[in-house]
Amino acid sequence: MTATPPASVLYGVLQHVGAEPSAREALTAEQERWTGIGQLAAEYGTIAQAAKHHCWADLLQRTGHRGEQVDDVLASEAYGALSAELRHADANHHDLDSLLPRLVAARGIDGADDTAAIIHTRLARATARPAGPGRTRKPPQLIAGLIPRAAGPMTNEMRQALDEREALIE
Repeated sequence: MTATPPASVLYGVLQHVGAEPSAREALTAEQERWTGIGQLAAEYGTIAQAAKHHCWADLLQRTGHRGEQVDDVLASEAYGALSAELRHADANHHDLDSLLPRLVAARGIDGADDTAAIIHTRLARATARPAGPGRTRKPPQLIAGLIPRAAGPMTNEMRQALDEREALIE
């Protein structure tokens, strides 16, 4: 029988991740999970989507969609991605009031399986860069240089919740 070198045994012990974390490690991991930038960004996105819901619904109606079509877009699985893309375009100073109707009218959407997904794709392509020419281009409104800031009218409670998360992220 050959003996296992002590370095190999030590390496195997150190690589073992099945051990239970200490109370301190568990507490630190849990705090990071609930206060980390990933969690705060997810909360910000969820609150921003709810805060801008009526704004985006009104914007969709101004594109020529009927009430039931707007309801279908808002109920779509792709609405979360569309809402985030609308916020991204808004933070990059795109004029959504003129852009979105043009994107919808460019090619018909009637009869599409998922109107929200189509609008999302068209919007993402059209707004890949910040609006404005060259040197006059305004910098995007981003939190920590990463997360599009939710702007525009919303309730005071929503604004406060967003501002709190923005302060924590920054």
